[in-house]
Amino acid sequence: MPVKIVFSDIDGTFLTNDHHVTDKTEYAVNQLLNQNIPFVLVSARMPEAIYPITERLGISRTESKQLIDQYFETYPRVHAYMQESIARARELGYTQTICGRRCYLRDINSANATVRGFAERNAINAPIQGSAADIIKIAMVRIHRRLAAEGLRTKMILQVHDELNFSVPPDERDRVQQLVVEEMQAAIALRVPLIADCGWGTNWLEAH
Repeated sequence: MPVKIVFSDIDGTFLTNDHHVTDKTEYAVNQLLNQNIPFVLVSARMPEAIYPITERLGISRTESKQLIDQYFETYPRVHAYMQESIARARELGYTQTICGRRCYLRDINSANATVRGFAERNAINAPIQGSAADIIKIAMVRIHRRLAAEGLRTKMILQVHDELNFSVPPDERDRVQQLVVEEMQAAIALRVPLIADCGWGTNWLEAH
């Protein structure tokens, strides 16, 4: 049956295309696509991405390739970024984060396709994941310093990817929320805004 494939854009808008995939419901296919395909695409290059998409969505390899092609047609700069990252790593022998931390890739020019492919995926992933790590670490240092400078009793107790977990006395709630959001959003200057959300609860699950 024809279903509408919806790729979620960065600003929350949606780009749609009609495409025949499977007899899954439109909702189910769209949910799987939005949750899985962007991650797989940035984590692997064709044809390596075809198998995990086929397995996750339960569709044929031909349909998986069509979805990959459609994704790159919708977001051509994603594919360009991947190719540019690999070419730069081959030339320099390393890739680097937004703050200049280097990840050396000694196998980027290997004659062994499997070994080279692993280095190529790192050339794509390391700048993204490493830059995210740069940003959260900058925010953590600044938040820690402000908590101490302002004499607050709040403790920063856990970092998971781009999330920070705090133990906050009730009377410091409003001040700490303002402080944390300010520092996370101002951690680094980009051409797009950094948006920080805040949740509260007696445990991490509840805060989500």
